Amino acid sequence: MTTQVRPPRTEAAQPARSLAELIEHGPFERYLRETLSWPLVARFLIDTTTYETDQVRAAEFDHWHERYRTLFSPAADAVLQAVSDELLTHLSVLEKRSAFNSSYVAIGERIRSLLQARSDTEDLQRLPNVGPLLTIRLYGEMFDLGLVMFYYFAREIENIHLVDERVTVYTSDGRAWLSMIDAAVDGRALKDRGAQFAQIAGGGSPQRFDPIHHAPNLTSPYGIRMALRQRTTRSGEFLGALRLHHATNISFEHLRAQGVFTEEAGELLSTAVKAAVPVLIAGAPGSGKTTLLRALAKFIPRHEPVLVAENYEELHLEELVDDHGRPWFHVLHSHVEQEANAEGAGAVQMKTILERGLQEDVRRLVIGEVTDPETMEVLLQAANTGTSGVLATIHAESALDTVNRVFGLLLRTTRYTDRAAAYLIESTLSLVVHCALVQTPQGRRRVVTGIGWVVPHPGQVGGMPRVQMAFVREGAELVRGPDYANVLHRLDQIVHQRRG
Repeated sequence: MTTQVRPPRTEAAQPARSLAELIEHGPFERYLRETLSWPLVARFLIDTTTYETDQVRAAEFDHWHERYRTLFSPAADAVLQAVSDELLTHLSVLEKRSAFNSSYVAIGERIRSLLQARSDTEDLQRLPNVGPLLTIRLYGEMFDLGLVMFYYFAREIENIHLVDERVTVYTSDGRAWLSMIDAAVDGRALKDRGAQFAQIAGGGSPQRFDPIHHAPNLTSPYGIRMALRQRTTRSGEFLGALRLHHATNISFEHLRAQGVFTEEAGELLSTAVKAAVPVLIAGAPGSGKTTLLRALAKFIPRHEPVLVAENYEELHLEELVDDHGRPWFHVLHSHVEQEANAEGAGAVQMKTILERGLQEDVRRLVIGEVTDPETMEVLLQAANTGTSGVLATIHAESALDTVNRVFGLLLRTTRYTDRAAAYLIESTLSLVVHCALVQTPQGRRRVVTGIGWVVPHPGQVGGMPRVQMAFVREGAELVRGPDYANVLHRLDQIVHQRRG
């Protein structure tokens, strides 16, 4: 039995306005932000579960993927090269961006005329949205993103992976989606220009970018902040991973309304941050740790100097603003780890950032992610010697596992006995928060699964510290834990001490 292939429903995928109408509604960039929403972008994607279980939809996807691969990609290379040579050649990135926004109608018309002049124009015109897709890709090529730009503006998309020409996107609900449109040229561009990106991110100091040194902090000329990892597999494939950061100015109330935590749990968390209680947010990658940290950072009093230290640029606390659009923090020292340059010099490690930053009379310490023993040691020592208000994230499977993780990191330094490590943890670390991506009646969501307070081992001096649970998740609900009253009492004591 032959499977019938249905063309994608194109009416919803068509842009809401033509290029000609855009001239009345602002620049092309605004058009992209307003138009490339998830409902449109999803027309060119299929989630991996559906692809594996629904043969009809998988066949439909494969048909259109092959059509775009054989028709769209070759046409795009030829048409966009001609348009670029005619209208955008010899311009800098900023000049191209300006020219594109002021002349998008002319660019769109030229793309259309070149498509009509091709011998395969009838086949190309059968591809949904071929003209707008070419225009978007041309715009994206200015920033070495190409058609990847098509997926950037949908806020539901958080990660974009490239394996040679194939594109897979990952959404905030944890699902993976295959792209109908390949991006071979865009993948090569990212690989070829990786060294330049790294140089820009490194402040002009050339950074290594090769299969061994594949994790530089990258910022594209467009201003998209992302972490790009590239390595060459045995088969010669290029692997790229772009992490997008849409929720850089998310509000605490928005997270509560989404059900990330309850109002009562939110009150405890906000009170702890205001009182400069050390808080460690734990969870697996993609569990919402960074988003929660950003939201909690707004409870740091604006006048207090803040030191931000990261492995790679991800928090973007400089983008936090008040209701009037003014920067939230008056004094913000932000630093990112830096690898050695091509000559082996210029490396800046997290430990160095923290030690130097603590000499700048900061009152709050925010660490994007604790991954090594030295960073954990400096963090705890800073909290133990007067630098209040430590706020950081770490990978761990539960609130209790967070203590085990910290304990293990300290022991790896070989400078601590079990008893010394336990004492440092129980005397400095207070609140631990665990986040996870869980299944709820509304679908997969990032939620807080536990909030606890680190206390000494009840029956053994120098024993592994314990965690008193103030909140635990039971099913789909975050409820009071067995030690809620004890944790609230400990927090109240600190609040009164700060006020005194």
